[in-house]
Amino acid sequence: MVRPPSSTSRGRAKPVIRRGKSAPKRTRRTRRRPEWTPILLLLLVLNTVVGCRYSRATSVKSVTLYGVRQSERERLALVGQDIAAIPALSVDPRTVETRFVGQSRIARADFRRNFFGRGSLTLTYKTPVMRIAGAPGVYADADGGIFSDPEVKSKPIRIKLAPEARVTLATIAGSINLPQLAGIARKIADSSIAKIFPTETMEIEIESAGGICLNMPVGRVKFGTSELMDRKIALMSSDISDNPDIFETSSELIYVSPEFPRRVLRRGVVSQ
Repeated sequence: MVRPPSSTSRGRAKPVIRRGKSAPKRTRRTRRRPEWTPILLLLLVLNTVVGCRYSRATSVKSVTLYGVRQSERERLALVGQDIAAIPALSVDPRTVETRFVGQSRIARADFRRNFFGRGSLTLTYKTPVMRIAGAPGVYADADGGIFSDPEVKSKPIRIKLAPEARVTLATIAGSINLPQLAGIARKIADSSIAKIFPTETMEIEIESAGGICLNMPVGRVKFGTSELMDRKIALMSSDISDNPDIFETSSELIYVSPEFPRRVLRRGVVSQ
């Protein structure tokens, strides 16, 4: 028996052939030649930098001095010998500066150098605002820092400790408030009485009990403690400026209590 063809076999669809996308065309890459000019310039710069850094030809051969005293020249010559064989840019400026700042009288040192073999050294010395009695060449700066400088020509206000105190750097730095005293000395030196009495004739005395006095050849000023010191100095300056001959009749001015200033009259002077 012959079976009739099924309906599914009658209408078979023809296979559809899809065409794929064509492959992209390969483009030929052209090789770019390297630009040698910037590369050579970069290598030249690097070579110059490395040469300046490590070549002894750039060692410091001359140093320009600013504010350097004649007494420092020998020390500078020794420093110059140490850095003569070292390339300039390999010299640490702080190493050179430390050789000078190690001295108590020098406040700041600034050393600079370049790869042309030149350098410069600037020294700033401390400015004394008071000198220490019994210790020649020993001074205190505005911050109360103790330093020695035998070449100081000026004579600022002198500070005198109680007789029982030994005048050594350790005693001075540990027993009294140097920054405070330096401030007092500076204010007195800046006051109007410095125009009448030279600072080299003034002496700040620290008594055994801690009181502060100002001694002058013509008389004495007693401040007591350091409290209200600005007001006490202002009162003293006003009294002396208004009456420059005040010490002809008074041997001592007392400002222990600013509200009640007193005077100690000389013998034979009758109070008015």
